[in-house]
Amino acid sequence: MIRPIRLDEYEKALDLIKKIDFERGIKKDVRHGLVYGHFSKKVLTGVIRVAPHKRYLQVVDLIVKRPYRRKGYGKALIKYVEQLAKKTKAKILRVYTHPSFKSYTFYSKCGYILTNMYLTDFVFEKSFKK
Repeated sequence: MIRPIRLDEYEKALDLIKKIDFERGIKKDVRHGLVYGHFSKKVLTGVIRVAPHKRYLQVVDLIVKRPYRRKGYGKALIKYVEQLAKKTKAKILRVYTHPSFKSYTFYSKCGYILTNMYLTDFVFEKSFKK
């Protein structure tokens, strides 16, 4: 089950996000419904955070707790956000991620195209234009 994170779940979500990012604006994003959690038997297993832009939706953070990886939860979070992007009429879902073989493989399998490479980031995009 994927749904927006509630304020009373903020600390749990923050524990996951802190592993990859600092607290910058995370609580504000929770208040604005921009942080979504994957739950398995009421346990928060993963978190995805998005940022809306004029023409695209950006995935800011995506993390799944180590014991729950390779079970499809990351893919489920991405698919959820893709549906959200379509509903909001975003033309593109964009992801900046640490350059690694794992991230390349994951996003490629999810149908994303590597559009840019920087020293510190890979940029993947999925287009929803028709």
